[in-house]
Amino acid sequence: MVVVAFVASGDLRILLEELLREPSPPRQWIGSESWVTDPDMLRFPFCAGAIGFGIQKSVIPGLREFLLDLSPTKVASSPLLTEFWEDSFNCKLGKSAAIDQSVCDGSEDIQTLQKPYTDTSQLRVTNMVYKAVYAIAHAIHNEVCQNTNSTTKCDKFSRIESKQVLMQLKKVNFSQNGYDVSFDANGDPVAKYELVNWQKSESGSIDMVTVGHYDASLPVGREFRISRNLTWVHGGTQVPVSVCSDSCPPGTRKVLQKGKPICCYDCIPCPEERSAMLQEFWPNAERDTCFPKPVEFLSFDEVLGIILAAFSVGGACLAIVTGAVFFRHRTSPIVRANNSELSFLLLFSLTLCFLCSLTFIGAPSDWSCMLRHTAFGITFVLCISCVLRVDYRKLRFSRAMVFAIEEINNSTELLPGIKLGYRIHDSCASVPVAVHVAFQLSNGLDPVFYTSNNCSRSGMVMAIVGESGSTLSISMSRIMGPFKIPLVSHFSTCACLSDKQQYPTFFRTIPSDQFQADALAKLVKHFGWTWIGAIRSTAMVIVAFAAAAEVKILLEELAREPSPPRQWIGSEAWVTNSDMLRFSFCAGAVGFAIPQSVIPGAATDESVCDGSEDLQTLKSAYTDTSQLRITNMVYKAVYAIAHAIHNRVCQDTNSTTQCDKFSSIESKHVFMQLKKVNFSQNGYDVSFDANGDPVAKYELVNWQISESGNIEVVTVGHYDASLPVGQEFRINKNLTWVDGGTKIPLIVSRAPKSSGLMQRKDTCFPKPVEFLSFDEVLGIILAAFSVGGACLAIVTAAVFFYHRTSPIVRANNSELSFLLLFSPDSMFLMFIDFHWSTL
Repeated sequence: MVVVAFVASGDLRILLEELLREPSPPRQWIGSESWVTDPDMLRFPFCAGAIGFGIQKSVIPGLREFLLDLSPTKVASSPLLTEFWEDSFNCKLGKSAAIDQSVCDGSEDIQTLQKPYTDTSQLRVTNMVYKAVYAIAHAIHNEVCQNTNSTTKCDKFSRIESKQVLMQLKKVNFSQNGYDVSFDANGDPVAKYELVNWQKSESGSIDMVTVGHYDASLPVGREFRISRNLTWVHGGTQVPVSVCSDSCPPGTRKVLQKGKPICCYDCIPCPEERSAMLQEFWPNAERDTCFPKPVEFLSFDEVLGIILAAFSVGGACLAIVTGAVFFRHRTSPIVRANNSELSFLLLFSLTLCFLCSLTFIGAPSDWSCMLRHTAFGITFVLCISCVLRVDYRKLRFSRAMVFAIEEINNSTELLPGIKLGYRIHDSCASVPVAVHVAFQLSNGLDPVFYTSNNCSRSGMVMAIVGESGSTLSISMSRIMGPFKIPLVSHFSTCACLSDKQQYPTFFRTIPSDQFQADALAKLVKHFGWTWIGAIRSTAMVIVAFAAAAEVKILLEELAREPSPPRQWIGSEAWVTNSDMLRFSFCAGAVGFAIPQSVIPGAATDESVCDGSEDLQTLKSAYTDTSQLRITNMVYKAVYAIAHAIHNRVCQDTNSTTQCDKFSSIESKHVFMQLKKVNFSQNGYDVSFDANGDPVAKYELVNWQISESGNIEVVTVGHYDASLPVGQEFRINKNLTWVDGGTKIPLIVSRAPKSSGLMQRKDTCFPKPVEFLSFDEVLGIILAAFSVGGACLAIVTAAVFFYHRTSPIVRANNSELSFLLLFSPDSMFLMFIDFHWSTL
């Protein structure tokens, strides 16, 4: 019944015009100052009775005469007044006039004009303008004038600046035409409003009538004052009632109604007994008042509390003792090998984690409730972060991206005059972090166009290089797609990312797993192997299409319990991982890998820490540039984006390249150009097909034992999916197999031996289908249980439906209960489907 409209006049006018076309039940309108004192809004009769606050109505002596003192000469000197004059009198000043307009001839009488311009009966906001001018004048007066006796002297030659006027405006305090003017510390005046009411006059028109006042400077409780009767929506003087639910009588409590505002509730009687565990309120002895159930908590005096406290203190003491032992032997090799600083931080975090559990014991208080979850969360995250380490291989990927960007910026061939910038985000292999970064990058587009000497654009995300994991790329691509921001991945191989319907802006420089799976299948077929097993199989050939971390765990277990020699077939994810070469029983493994490459200058893209460490002699995955495989995919991704920008803003004329660095370019332009890039960088071709995938090219690698006894990754062949069918696979070097020889092992399926011989083994026939029949005892029992359970659910639902208005059914969410009963009924009946034979 009551609608509070705190909106602008223009917005509300649209709403009221729609309500005028389709009348709705009468409502009591409460308006804000922006529209409740607008005379143009009085034409909506269904708003009669509206009330709201307005700026105080005022009188400015001489203003009406000033407004009406307009002549055609004065009007012609001002374009604004000219437009007002021509619009008001529908004539044209000057000699040129339209067909439907006349020329203003000076006979127009502004005294008879009925416009908001000439209406001075409701001077509200106009008075605010009047007061603002006088406030500035008083500020200047206070700065350059002096009052002596009854005269005022001002130094008109005094130099005054805006900051001086600002300082004086903070101090002004005067009265003009009976209206006080002053400002508080926030630059605001004293809030004074009139309470206005839309009342119908005797003539039937709606008038704005002042019925009260509001003064925020008065004491609390006395600011609001009504001095006259109000007329409400129905035309009466009685205040209308607008509540959703009446107040609850004694002996009941409020329960909010589902799906309705918080002012709508049911009055539920207090429970009869205090023993109901699920009740949130208990009755008093007279059962006329409900009070909250007493708080239950785990006390230090209880046995369980003592046990938990003992475990907490014991765990903390154990971590402290371990830390002391580590500190005592901090110079020993075993402590130093375990990263002593990180170990001490981990033990400190564990100590805090154990002690945080003490905050969950004892009577809850405001500080303990706020502290327990926050403290445990911080200390637990600190513990987890201690066991995480830097992946130097991925660090090399990021540095390769920086190297490629700097190489492009220092070159005068690809993007002369244009500098590419970058920002590196670490997703920590976490989907939530990757999503957060995606939203941050999507929101970082800067529409402001800069033309300074430093850069042509600021904060513009052209494209993104990454992610290394397919799961993270899937999450980011779903966010980047609607914004047309291209995502070029160097290590996301999931075949699902080739679906342009779901991931339209995704590209990658590494082939999809679909091509690698096809290559592995053709490899097995090439060697004539028919008995291929999974990990726990007894087969002699094991195809491990898995991530390096997962295969590493498996091989570590096999290293503890040696098994018969097997021929391993590996995927690119682990077969070229140098850390896996320590498993000697995998010698002879073969698999496909990204082609090995050389990036000129990448090996020297290292720096020193403080001058004493020599990074050149460091042996780690970061400095190892002998196997640049995935690193080259990063390198190619950066150059692909650079070529897309080149194709958009540059032109090749003869042997020179000219780029317009002030050209407007957006991510969608880079996205469109990425589809067309086709170039060669350091001998490696880069292009994308319709799915955003490159041409699938692999090297066939073989783990061979060198003369020194170490296992080395040797390239023995190639696979090119762009070649004709049957010619993709090529071996150009002998392979070393699991037994150390060069002869292909013969691995075929063998039938197991049996105790007796079959009469003849010259025919294969399908195995008989076995199924559970309705004629069997077990089938009859299961069918009986299925039908019985379904009937029980149906009967229960019928009882619930019959008593659907009872409190117990309503309290148990009747809609959800019926859905829950329908679900097991369907499940019981589905068991019958398992009794039918397969046709």
